[in-house]
Amino acid sequence: TLGLAEYETPMILVLNMADERANSGIDIDIRRLSNLLGIPVIETVAITGEGAGELKKAMSSARVPTRKAWYDGEVLKALAQIERHFDPDKHKFRRAFAINLLTNKNGVTHFEWLKAGSDFDPARVLSTSKIARGRFIRDTEMLILEAREYAARWIVGEVQTKREQGRGGFLSKAGAWLMRPLPGYLFAIFSLFLMYEFVGVLGASILVSFFENILFGKWINPFVTAICQTLIPI
Repeated sequence: TLGLAEYETPMILVLNMADERANSGIDIDIRRLSNLLGIPVIETVAITGEGAGELKKAMSSARVPTRKAWYDGEVLKALAQIERHFDPDKHKFRRAFAINLLTNKNGVTHFEWLKAGSDFDPARVLSTSKIARGRFIRDTEMLILEAREYAARWIVGEVQTKREQGRGGFLSKAGAWLMRPLPGYLFAIFSLFLMYEFVGVLGASILVSFFENILFGKWINPFVTAICQTLIPI
C-alpha cells in the first residue's frame, strides 16, 4: 500500500480473510487505519462474500493516500533531484518514477509510461539518477524498502492489538481446519458421497420400499379401502 501510495492514485485498502484474523485473536482498528492512510479501509471474506456490498459502496469514495513512507533526508534530496526532470503537468507519477530510477541499478526504466510529445530527456534523467545512486554507500533499493517497512510497522503498532484466546471449542477448530483448501475439498467430496448414499441408496431403495410396501401397502391403502367400501357399498 505504501508503495502504491507513491503513484498518487485514488485507492481503497481491502483487508481480506477478516474471519481468519478474528479467529487468530487479532483486532484491527479499521477507523484508525483509514484515518492514518487517508483512504477507505474495508474488511472482507471473499469465500462468503462478506463485505462485498460495503466494498461496492466505497468504490466511489476512493482517495489518494495521505500517508507515505518516511524517507531519509538524503534519499529525499536525491529523489527531488530526479523529479526536477519531470514536468508536473505532464508526469503525474513523478515520485514513483524517481524511486524507480533511484533504485534501478541497471538503468532499465519504464519510459513507455511517460507521455509522448514532451521535452523529457531520458539520457539526462539516467545520468542524474546514476549520480544520485553513487552518493549512497548502501543499496538504494534497500533504503527505500526499509523506510516503507518502518512506516508499515508503525502503522501496525497503531491499529493492531492481540487479544488473549481460549483454546476454542471443537466446532470452532473444525471450522477453521475445514476452511483450508486440502481438507476442505476432501470434506466436500466426502459430503457429496454421503448425500449420494442417503438419496440414492437409503432414499431410493429402503425408504421407497418402506413407503410403498409397508406404510401404504399394509396400513394406509387397506384403511382407505375399508372406509370407501363402508361408505360406498358396491
